[in-house]
Amino acid sequence: CKLKTTVLTAMVAAMAAAAYGGQVGIRITKTAKAPVIDGKLTDACWQNQTPLDNFTLNNLHASPAKKQTKAYICYDDKNIYVAIRCHEPNMARISAGYTESDRDNKFLWGNDCVEVFISRKVGVYYQLLLTAGNALLDIKYNYKTGEDGYVLGGYSEAKSDYSWNCKGVKNAIHKGKDHWSAELSIPLSQIGGATKP
Repeated sequence: CKLKTTVLTAMVAAMAAAAYGGQVGIRITKTAKAPVIDGKLTDACWQNQTPLDNFTLNNLHASPAKKQTKAYICYDDKNIYVAIRCHEPNMARISAGYTESDRDNKFLWGNDCVEVFISRKVGVYYQLLLTAGNALLDIKYNYKTGEDGYVLGGYSEAKSDYSWNCKGVKNAIHKGKDHWSAELSIPLSQIGGATKP
């Protein structure tokens, strides 16, 4: 049985609330020093962050995930940084057959992976999927909203653009004794630019 760890991370508070057990928003802090993207999560910017945790399964009861994940987010003037630690007591069972050379393979979901969703609430959102073997899939979705702000027809109506590549993205994974972890550096210029304070 393949484990698929999904982390939903968003810039919009409403999406963050859905991904983080109903919390109204998350605090994303600016870092003075960018992390080294090596997958190890040892940089100071991660040590000073409160993790996103207590993830639940995507089911009717929102059951707590048995193998918990912790995620961290920070940014600087050029990038958003995401770090994810996936607890896995049996590392021999993770599915990591796809590697860096398999970038943009549409079948990466078959491996253990994390997913990051970013939306600026302007009719587009971005999905970055990273496997335990460090294979990356990046997709851009376009959608229309009604006057009430809701997505017309739901997110299943969003048009996917698999040809989009997040230029300048950096990603790495690390495999520990009882976990695997991932880090991503996502250029703000690729997701609509920096937001004005």
